[in-house]
Amino acid sequence: LFWYEYIPKIETSIMLFLKRPSHDIHLNIDSAEEAAVVTTVDVHDAKGLLGSGHRYLDVRTAEEFSKGHLENSLNVPFMFFTPQGRVRNPDFVEQVSLGCQSGVRSLQASADLLKAGFKNVKNVGGGYAAWLENGFPVKKPEEETSSKPHTEEVVTVDVHSAKGLISSGHCYLDVRTVEEFKKGHLENSLNVPYWFFTPEGKVKNPDFVEQVSLVCNNEDQIVVGCQCGVRSLQASTDLLKAGFKNVKNMGGGYAAWVENDFDVKKFEDEL
Repeated sequence: LFWYEYIPKIETSIMLFLKRPSHDIHLNIDSAEEAAVVTTVDVHDAKGLLGSGHRYLDVRTAEEFSKGHLENSLNVPFMFFTPQGRVRNPDFVEQVSLGCQSGVRSLQASADLLKAGFKNVKNVGGGYAAWLENGFPVKKPEEETSSKPHTEEVVTVDVHSAKGLISSGHCYLDVRTVEEFKKGHLENSLNVPYWFFTPEGKVKNPDFVEQVSLVCNNEDQIVVGCQCGVRSLQASTDLLKAGFKNVKNMGGGYAAWVENDFDVKKFEDEL
């Protein structure tokens, strides 16, 4: 499951993978005054907590997640891989996710969530690697393919390939919210939100496919993007299922586009 299928509230018990023994860890974030205390549990305790109803949120990249993950876990990356190295997801706290491969990212992620006001955050010592070493069950791509109905396969391209496709005439469809779009977007892009912000959380746009059909036809060459690549993947799937034939997802989203110093338009530039 991806994170957009759930809107965890501030009181939700959240778990995170970390390569450390069970103890409290003091982190110096920006200053001594902003230090956070992170509680760490080992994978055996974590397994019990998950069995009792705690949520597991995985902060590895989508590529790592697709190779194997805990059943019913949620996934939002804490960092993205770019040609310049790892880049932190600027919207991580808003997106609310936890858990990584061996613990480095998850330590930073837990501190960020504690600073943002989350009250029940735990780190799981050893990360996904320790979970595997202990022989605990995981989900692999082939298992999910055989247990779920067939869905359209989405082709994901990196921002460099996406830039070339857009330059050659592909349409760029931005599925972020209007508010996000106004803060900055690709030149000549179309904006149809895949979800909206509401007092209850994020809600999927029920008219998404119909609205896209008003500005694109199903033969158009379309590159779909969002902030970090999560929404656009789901949006691309919906479009393919609806009969659009030439849809590609831009991995890394607008965040990766900006990190590569590609041109963007801002609202004030258009006034």
